[in-house]
Amino acid sequence: MNRKLMIGGFIVAVICVVGNIWSQCIQKEVDMTEAQYDYYKSYCLTSDDITRVDILSMSTEVGIRETVEHTVVDYKSGELMDYLNYCDSELFIEDYGEFVNITYTSDDQKGILLSYDDEGFLYLVTYDPEEDAMIYLKKDKGTIVKNYMNSIGKIIEIG
Repeated sequence: MNRKLMIGGFIVAVICVVGNIWSQCIQKEVDMTEAQYDYYKSYCLTSDDITRVDILSMSTEVGIRETVEHTVVDYKSGELMDYLNYCDSELFIEDYGEFVNITYTSDDQKGILLSYDDEGFLYLVTYDPEEDAMIYLKKDKGTIVKNYMNSIGKIIEIG
């Protein structure tokens, strides 16, 4: 094997390892406290027993589009806004067949993505710019990825 190729491969491997360690030092994933979980849960639909079918029954179809993996049916809903405490924008509802996503902007300017299936709530994802944190909320657990945007910028600078 060519010596230059071996050295080049070694350097690439070292850069990958250092980049991975660096990103883990910058970005930190922590479990939520119960108070944080309750706070972010308030961005979800206020009814705990609402399902994908319920959401679609309160919505009006506005279009169909094809993605690589899914046929997505787009919906709008004014009625569903009554089930959101902090909604400050139009709702965008996408039905993927097995689950439905709802996206909106909250009154404190967070972009909220909610996902529900036929059993009910699946997850919430949002970014909190004040904390520079990506928030993942599931049925029974929440995770906060701290220093989210800053770490992406650092990783891009490295890579």
